[in-house]
Amino acid sequence: MNYFLLILSLVFFSSCKKEKGEQLPDKTAIGAYTFGCLIDNDVFAARGRCDYSVGFNFQTNCVESEIDYYGLHLLRIYSRNDYWINNHKVKIYIQVQLDSSETKFVKLVQASLNIEGYDPYSLDTLQNNVFTLEVALNRTVFYGTFTLYLKNKNGQMKILRNGRFDTKKLF
Repeated sequence: MNYFLLILSLVFFSSCKKEKGEQLPDKTAIGAYTFGCLIDNDVFAARGRCDYSVGFNFQTNCVESEIDYYGLHLLRIYSRNDYWINNHKVKIYIQVQLDSSETKFVKLVQASLNIEGYDPYSLDTLQNNVFTLEVALNRTVFYGTFTLYLKNKNGQMKILRNGRFDTKKLF
């Protein structure tokens, strides 16, 4: 009888479904304007192109990228989501250098994480940061994955894991 109750309990509790919250965007390569990662096991996701007519700082959930045309070949990826955990505004900024043809990733230049009410986090270059970048559709679509280690001035660390992005170049 005890085995029957144990098995019945296991079946009952294993059938309970956990409600899904925010999920990471799918890995795509179409210029979908998506960005996502895990920050301390919490999902950060931004979707949709930023509308610069209203200004980046006035938008609540968007992704944008641009190329620096001053000979530096820098790709900048901006993302923000104002309704992340406990309604803190969150901005993530990544800057990478491309080769002169703007078709290959050269190096990770900068990354930052800003969470409203906290000291900003910046790239910890002593860690094993991983960043992949692919370029498609005649240098207009940029997509890739990342794991980044960021630290604030007090030495507190944030790890951006399972990161992915898919964006188009701003013309």
